[in-house]
Amino acid sequence: MNSNHRTESALARTRQAAASLKPVALGGSAMARRGVRSTRAWVAPQVEHTGHVVQDRIAPKISSLLYSAAQRLEPGTPRPRRWRKVAGASMVTAAAGALAGAVLSRRRQNGTALEDEADSYHETAARNGQVGTQTAAEADKDSQSVSS
Repeated sequence: MNSNHRTESALARTRQAAASLKPVALGGSAMARRGVRSTRAWVAPQVEHTGHVVQDRIAPKISSLLYSAAQRLEPGTPRPRRWRKVAGASMVTAAAGALAGAVLSRRRQNGTALEDEADSYHETAARNGQVGTQTAAEADKDSQSVSS
């Protein structure tokens, strides 16, 4: 009975301690709730003030930093491509050369090229002051050598 008696006495003491601690525990939780409330009441204006400081002082600086970084990151306007102009000019030049070649080829086929060359030779000679100094045979001979 001895162990039974000890168990019952320990149980009684535990109940007595719990009963005496119950008001302290309830008061502590109420006190903790009051502490949390007062802490929140103190922190709310501090957080609000910090928000104003960030908005008025820090945010404009961060905004300007972000804006300048965006300006540096933005690519410049592309340079105009000059190859299009060069290609167009080359095509026009090639077309003009082909046209001139076709005209000269057609003239030679028709036999008018030799007459034109002989006429241009006589015109050049007339400009140089050699009018009438050549005989007709020499002029024909010279025109044949020019055409070959």
